[in-house]
Amino acid sequence: MILTGYKLIESIKMKQIELNSFRSQYEDSLYAFPDEEKMKPLELLEKINKLEIEIALLQTGQSFYNMAVQIEFNGNYIHLQNAINLLGGLTRQSQMWNQAATGEKRNRYSLPTLIRKEGEIAAVPTITKEQALNGVKTAEKLISSIRSHIASANTTPVEIKFIDQSLVS
Repeated sequence: MILTGYKLIESIKMKQIELNSFRSQYEDSLYAFPDEEKMKPLELLEKINKLEIEIALLQTGQSFYNMAVQIEFNGNYIHLQNAINLLGGLTRQSQMWNQAATGEKRNRYSLPTLIRKEGEIAAVPTITKEQALNGVKTAEKLISSIRSHIASANTTPVEIKFIDQSLVS
């Protein structure tokens, strides 16, 4: 079957919503009054198991897709999976640069951590606010670029033979 990344994401999300619905009914299904009509625990478990298998297969398809599609990033071709993984690291770096650009970090008791003994020893910044601001800007440009490439890459059609039409919403 020919799929896009977005179709896989949507299908996984729909199956997870359905799975969560059945899971939420399970505990209540363990007991019933004689006049109540509700699904039996074994019926729910069958549906839950079927959905777990389907989600796992779709996630495998997503992994296959992410390795089949490549994007150009910073002059190199990388797998979509690598781009997705890089996004997390770039986001964390941006947060670190932002921390340096916005000021000192306080300890858990909200006391300044930059003075050892009042009036005597004070820590000085090891990086200027301008350097930190440039770091934030650079990181955010990379994040924006990689997000854009990921979005475009997820529209690429790829044949995934082990995914059946019945699994896709």
